[in-house]
Amino acid sequence: MPSLFEGYCYSTTQEAADADLSRGLIAVDTGLLGGVAVTNISGTTADLTFNYQPFAGGLPVIVSITRAYPSCSSVGYHHNYSGLTLSDVVEVSWMVVLVWASAWAIKSMRARG
Repeated sequence: MPSLFEGYCYSTTQEAADADLSRGLIAVDTGLLGGVAVTNISGTTADLTFNYQPFAGGLPVIVSITRAYPSCSSVGYHHNYSGLTLSDVVEVSWMVVLVWASAWAIKSMRARG
């Protein structure tokens, strides 16, 4: 199932999770997270394991996070992804055209009468 992560639709949830882990070190409030592994992929969710290193020193801690990736329609970059398909857009566009045509027709009939 295609999965969306940071504006790119990956072919599988595994690929999206791998891209998530490959971001390098992530700064959080009190330390850094570094990706370690992806486990337990189910549908559009994956369990990610990170190594947390506190800024103040101390021992690193292993942190597990379950992340849900939104589904997407086609592989590739999706800027401003709204979830609308082309058929949805065409249908709404025709409805707008019909509203404008109806308004024009009513205006024309009122001008003649």
